[in-house]
Amino acid sequence: MNVATMTVQCGGRLFLPDECFRNEALSRPAKDLSQGNPPFSAAERPWGFWQEFAKNEQCTIRILVVHPKKRLSDQRHQQRDEMFAILDPGTAVDLDGNLVTPSVGDFVFIPRNTWHRLICAGEIPVRVLEVAFGHYGQENDIERRHDDFGRKLIGERVGAE
Repeated sequence: MNVATMTVQCGGRLFLPDECFRNEALSRPAKDLSQGNPPFSAAERPWGFWQEFAKNEQCTIRILVVHPKKRLSDQRHQQRDEMFAILDPGTAVDLDGNLVTPSVGDFVFIPRNTWHRLICAGEIPVRVLEVAFGHYGQENDIERRHDDFGRKLIGERVGAE
């Protein structure tokens, strides 16, 4: 992905490892990012605009709920990229050791092999819409280096835990 040439103009911010983009004009859609991931495009309409994150692609979509003061393992994936759409305030994401605090409506893109951790920094649960691009086989491509719950780490087989 050539991050340096990307411009993002959407209803929120797009966080990428080591680079963040901020849009001040909330009324314009995202530019086509077909040069690389995420597969993200948009179009203007008289009523506003739409944003498309996957079109005829192999992907898995789910909502993650993280309880107050809890966090997922520090993990990476070899077979999939992920994008988080932030639904609630109090969400934080550690991207390769850089803590970002996205706002509601922001997006966090996580390319495969990027260490990341989703965190609930607030006093109420947070929800994140996760779109996983690529092969998603029962979470068996998770490689963990830190985990608060004693689950298997690097070098140990990780299944759907």
